[in-house]
Order: sequence, then C-alpha cells, then structure tokens
Amino acid sequence: MFIAIVATITNVDGWIAIATFAESKEEWLKKYIPLKNGVLSHDTFERIFENIDVNAFNTTLQVLLLFFELFIFLFILFRFFIERYNEYHSMHFTELSNSFMR
Repeated sequence: MFIAIVATITNVDGWIAIATFAESKEEWLKKYIPLKNGVLSHDTFERIFENIDVNAFNTTLQVLLLFFELFIFLFILFRFFIERYNEYHSMHFTELSNSFMR
C-alpha cells in the first residue's frame, strides 16, 4: 500500500509503472518498510487493489490526511509559542542582566 501511494504521489500511473518505480527505489523504500522478499510484481499490486473496498480506502485516506493536516497545524502552533516564549525570556534575561550591571 505504501509503495503504491508513494508511487502515485510521484505521478506514476499503472501497475507496471508502480512495480518499476518500486524496483528502482527499493533501497529507499527499505528505510521505511520491510522488503525481505523484495518488491511486489505488477500482477500482485493489481490483485491487491482489485480486492480493496474503494469507498473504505477513500474514507481512510481522507481521515489520515486530516490527521496529517492537524499534526502540521499543531506543530506550527507549537513552534510559534516556543519562539514567543524564547523571545520573552531572552528579553527579560537581558533586562535583568542590565539591572545587575548598573
């Protein structure tokens, strides 16, 4: 599933092209998923996807994308607050240092 999604994101179209993509990126893919028997053949990709409930897959993918969007939003929000926190404490530390130096 991961291989087919990544291949599709990179604009690969069709089972043969997905299998070819997987073969050419096998070392990279092994960083993220186990491929102890190598990559799947184009026939195997086709058989797997023929048996997937398209509506359930679509719903699951939409939920995953929503979670990803939420994660990105929270990450950006967290970074914003950390930067404000650091600026605030840096400013007050400088003021305190200056008051002790007088």
